[in-house]
Amino acid sequence: MSPDESLPYALLPGARQAFASEDATRRFAKVAQLVPGARVLLVGDAAAAALLLALEYDCQVTAAHEDPQALSGLHAAAEAHGVGARVETVSLEEALGEGAPRELQAVLVRGARVYAPRETAQHLRGLLATDGRLGLIAPVQVGRTPEAAELSRWESLQGAPLPSPLALLAVLRDAGYEPEAVETLSPAELVELTEAAGEEASHEALAAWRERAGSGGVSYALAVGRRREPGERPPVPHDRG
Repeated sequence: MSPDESLPYALLPGARQAFASEDATRRFAKVAQLVPGARVLLVGDAAAAALLLALEYDCQVTAAHEDPQALSGLHAAAEAHGVGARVETVSLEEALGEGAPRELQAVLVRGARVYAPRETAQHLRGLLATDGRLGLIAPVQVGRTPEAAELSRWESLQGAPLPSPLALLAVLRDAGYEPEAVETLSPAELVELTEAAGEEASHEALAAWRERAGSGGVSYALAVGRRREPGERPPVPHDRG
């Protein structure tokens, strides 16, 4: 898998990164059941998440980005926080290529560009240890009556139809995972993503999104799945009685 296989944008140009907060990273760590020493790969805008996972969870973190310069200050920041030995940066090719590290406890993919979810899930499954978790972020359609113009605008940006959150989980299931969690951003959180672009932003999709306060039927979803083994039985349903 190479950057050439990625879709054009995960975020609108100029907008902030979805699920980039410390709380979002902690929620992923909880679902992924990260423990001290867990080996984690972060793909995309991962500097803040890498430091948090190394500091708070004592994880061994590898960060990779489409732009080699994007993580240039991460190692120095890790050294300053006393976790330099637990954080490394690599090129995207090193992270995803034939010689990529295996037996990872978790992989989280987020950035200004995304890979097609199905191909990403299939490719990264081989990097995960048994019971390892994969987290994917993707634009999704939400609500009962999404605006046709809004969907069309986003599908033109992405180069593909937008799935629903449940359909994104189904992608993980079909790629060999047990779907475990999915969350979407609220309209208020969506509006916050556009603030970094400033009022002068002229991109059509960004302007329309701000005008509709994120209520046009498009959001971002973070979906997490556990690597499932061939022949593994489905999980036993919990007794709610």
